[in-house]
Amino acid sequence: RGRMNILKGVNDSVVIDDTYNASPVAMEEGFRSVEVLEVAGRKIAILGDMLDLGRHSASEHQRLGEFAGKIFEDIITVGIRAKEMKESVIKSGIDPTHVVCFDTSSEAGEYLKSFIKKDDLIYVKGSQGMRMERVVEKIMLNPKDKAKLLVRQEEEWVKKA
Repeated sequence: RGRMNILKGVNDSVVIDDTYNASPVAMEEGFRSVEVLEVAGRKIAILGDMLDLGRHSASEHQRLGEFAGKIFEDIITVGIRAKEMKESVIKSGIDPTHVVCFDTSSEAGEYLKSFIKKDDLIYVKGSQGMRMERVVEKIMLNPKDKAKLLVRQEEEWVKKA
């Protein structure tokens, strides 16, 4: 669960749940996987902070933002560090109106429910502390199945802020 797991999403979309955790290498490989997919709709990335990168945090978020901007039509970021991606995403050529930033995964999930259209592919990734599985819960077709499909559904995790 939470590792490139393909789920049916709202509005006849497809969600790639890669929310188990995030590092620069894992995020880059996820991008490469999405890059080769042909989709009828948009490719949308929901990217949360990558935590515990120390002095490499800013440069890695910026580098991956630029890379993401070459693959995805729309990018939604979650967290303070992921906001650093915004400028590099825009540098890659994406229209600034296609980059939206949120502080929490719950806010991003609420936004996405009305943003997603038929045939869109949504890739969700971020460090476990960002709780990106909450985004997936909001946009998956059958949220009642979350306990068996999503990562961190144990009682102690669900209760955490």
